[in-house]
Amino acid sequence: MEKNYIYHEATISICPDCLEQIPAKIVFKDNKVFLIKTCPVHGKTTELFEEDIEYYLDKRSFDKPGTISEYQTVTGHGCPFDCGLCPDHDQHTCIGLIEVTNSCDLNCPTCYAESGKGGFLPLKRISRMLDFFVKSEKKDAEILQISGGEPATHPDIIEIIELARKKT
Repeated sequence: MEKNYIYHEATISICPDCLEQIPAKIVFKDNKVFLIKTCPVHGKTTELFEEDIEYYLDKRSFDKPGTISEYQTVTGHGCPFDCGLCPDHDQHTCIGLIEVTNSCDLNCPTCYAESGKGGFLPLKRISRMLDFFVKSEKKDAEILQISGGEPATHPDIIEIIELARKKT
């Protein structure tokens, strides 16, 4: 990318080739937002980050400030390589996700997965996962996604939804 852009801020990203953490710039050009990444081994890459500058700037007004969460893991390699909420994590869980099954009926016309037969999480385990999610969020859980291969195939899906509504 030519240097006729407006620099906005610095960040950390991942090299698309070696997947190492690398410095990056968020820049504005032609009413779009780009990420310019610089890897010492693979050089510079430019990626479209957002198609509209105004949207990019306006959406930050909806950001929730960071909150202290229950730690779930230890810091090993740092973000984004450690999965879960580690002591270095600066934000709460934006969207809690519980995969209640890996079973799928393969009836979606736009399916891109290759799911099929699989198991279902028991209701008691899902209940414990919901309790953990609420505890981690200090009773401020905002969004929970019930997911899986096809969650509607779970024989207890109605009970799962009722339980989630009651606990969150």
